[in-house]
Amino acid sequence: MYYNKAFLKFRFRQFGKIVRDIPVPYLVILTGMAVFLLCGIYAFMDNLTGAAMTGGCFLLLIWLLHLRRNDFHFSQLVEEKPQQVFFMDYWLLSVPVFILEIIRGYYWVGLGVWIGCWLISLQEQPVRRVQKGFSPPRFIPEKAFEYRTGVRKYGWLMLVIYGSAYAGLSLPYVSLVSLWFLTCIMAEFFCYSEPTSILCAQELPANRFLHRKLNLYIRLYFIPMMPVCLLYTLLHPAHWWLAVLFVLLGSLNIALMVVSKYAAYLPNTRITGGQIAISISLFGILFPVLAPLTLLLLIKKYITARRNLIQYLYAYN
Repeated sequence: MYYNKAFLKFRFRQFGKIVRDIPVPYLVILTGMAVFLLCGIYAFMDNLTGAAMTGGCFLLLIWLLHLRRNDFHFSQLVEEKPQQVFFMDYWLLSVPVFILEIIRGYYWVGLGVWIGCWLISLQEQPVRRVQKGFSPPRFIPEKAFEYRTGVRKYGWLMLVIYGSAYAGLSLPYVSLVSLWFLTCIMAEFFCYSEPTSILCAQELPANRFLHRKLNLYIRLYFIPMMPVCLLYTLLHPAHWWLAVLFVLLGSLNIALMVVSKYAAYLPNTRITGGQIAISISLFGILFPVLAPLTLLLLIKKYITARRNLIQYLYAYN
């Protein structure tokens, strides 16, 4: 029992350090995402079928996590009982789901989740060879390298969230919240500055360069969003205006991400400026009262981006 207590303290210290290292805007976004996710799960668990499906989906995610653990073989070498380490990890992750199952009154489903976590922790992991990342879909062209890089890095997570948007179509608001999470992830795509050689490859002046970028990324944003929004409108006709408003505000946010990147552009660096503005703007999708602020930020960042790019693209003006 002492080992378990020590392990729990270690995990809580790790979690505390991770939380302290997250910038406040991102922490607010992550907290909001967690609250919306838990509310959506709670609403979905209004009957035994929903509770069982929630437990099954959670165990599937835990099983996929177990198969892809990078520390699996290391833990087997250094730990006397590595299965206990794995089970404690999965047990901690399952606590929110277990509490929701108890609140809904499905005690046996919650107990089944814990038993499933224990069985998963006993499974051996095959030796994995180096694999390439998630392959970007064909509709993303080579020139949209920000999207392609982001999809390679976050593709599996985005696929799960996008799938949840379709799975939640029968419930009000759930699909739109899933698409909001997807939009939040896209903000990470524009946090790195490409080399000057790539910037100048199109040989365009600053204005045309920004216009082409905005046109490209807004069109690419529409491709995954429109099918979900159209289906949502068909299933919830009274909410048609919410779907339209979401697409419009989401497009404004994508445009803000693009111009914010080039407003702070410095070759071969990670961009840290403008993240608070983007975080506030993302919340404007959920709270449209903030939409005018998004529009003002977009205009301000566009002017700054144009001025910043002129010094790199002056030869093409």
